[in-house]
Amino acid sequence: MTDTDNPTTPSRRWLLLGLGVLLIHAAALYLPGSPNPAQPAGWDKAVHVALFGVPSALTVMHGSWVRRWGPPALVVHAVVSEVIQAAWIPHRSGDSLDALADIVGVALGWYIGGWLSGTTVGAAVVTGSARDSGEVPRG
Repeated sequence: MTDTDNPTTPSRRWLLLGLGVLLIHAAALYLPGSPNPAQPAGWDKAVHVALFGVPSALTVMHGSWVRRWGPPALVVHAVVSEVIQAAWIPHRSGDSLDALADIVGVALGWYIGGWLSGTTVGAAVVTGSARDSGEVPRG
């Protein structure tokens, strides 16, 4: 049995975690809404930040081509999802502030994912000692 056949290898676990997050993400964005949603003020925006921040962080932490293209793809998806909600999903509306919250979530996820994995996207690797001291290498 090779490492790729073992469902407990790190890459397989990341894949399964990512798929689970994307299922929750899709359900939250594309299921019909309630005609009378009862949510505290600002709750909707916090949910949007989390719905896009978690997948963004996971893509940055995953590595390879996913690190570079995952967050930009999520930004496009943020805008497209609001159009889809406005046009085709009952009791949902497209909202530019929701799209903005989504994009803030992508940016936060990109930053947090890079910090947790010790890397930055498209820039120099941030080593543990530099990250802990607050120094960012130039280059």
